[in-house]
Amino acid sequence: MVGIVAVGGTYDVAAGLPFQSHLRVYEPLRAFEPHGLIGDAEDPAAADRQEMLASLARACEPRYQPFPVGPEHVRALDVTDEAGTTRTLFNPGQLGVRALLAAEKLSNAVSTDLAELVVPGEALERHLDDLRTSDGTDRLHTRTATWGVPLAWFALFSDEDPVQVFRSGGRIRNCRLCAGIGEARERLQFAATSLAAVVPEMDLLTELADLSEWLDGFDDGAAIALDYGQVAESVYPDDSPSDLRLGIECLAEADMTGAAAAYRRLAGRWLPIKQLARAS
Repeated sequence: MVGIVAVGGTYDVAAGLPFQSHLRVYEPLRAFEPHGLIGDAEDPAAADRQEMLASLARACEPRYQPFPVGPEHVRALDVTDEAGTTRTLFNPGQLGVRALLAAEKLSNAVSTDLAELVVPGEALERHLDDLRTSDGTDRLHTRTATWGVPLAWFALFSDEDPVQVFRSGGRIRNCRLCAGIGEARERLQFAATSLAAVVPEMDLLTELADLSEWLDGFDDGAAIALDYGQVAESVYPDDSPSDLRLGIECLAEADMTGAAAAYRRLAGRWLPIKQLARAS
């Protein structure tokens, strides 16, 4: 188990923006050799705030710029292991690459004309040129979800993992779960093996396999953190990790009543959040 030692800062939010949650892998410096890290390490909350403000600024510019410009943010997180050793781990923002992936996803979801309106071809080519000149790591360290946390993400965590809550103005702005990557891999393996034995056709299995493949590419000394973001205000304290594990254990034991109860708790917590995406 890892423990969060020092993460400060205040989260600012902008009304009207979709709820965003992030799953981030933090690695030791050795994992970024030979190129090293591009950018100065900073507090995760400060990096989140700067990225949000920069995004809003781009949207307000007379000359529309859909892609991020300027230096990348590098988040630093201090954690302690079971031996009490404190280490600083790092998460490269890679916002440029993630923006490109989002643009590709958009182009596959809407008409060509609409995609061109949101992401002009000229801006896309310019952004691709910028990425070609970057010598940063090619492993994506961050995954993002809107309007809720994917259930598969909760398989990485336990109710025994440290959680840090960020408050500002009397409200919860974010909460963060953190676990060592070794523990997270073991939990994923347990969940996948248990489900495969009883419900091999379940969609959750595909998501777990995708997560497992992603985590395999990182240093064994890494940690993984789930930042709930604004949705934390609606769900904290959140029992989703334990509810998911209990549901999987009940399925493995053929306890359909217990599994159904765990699912109802998860659905009751997260379906109202997902429905906000379609609210007017």
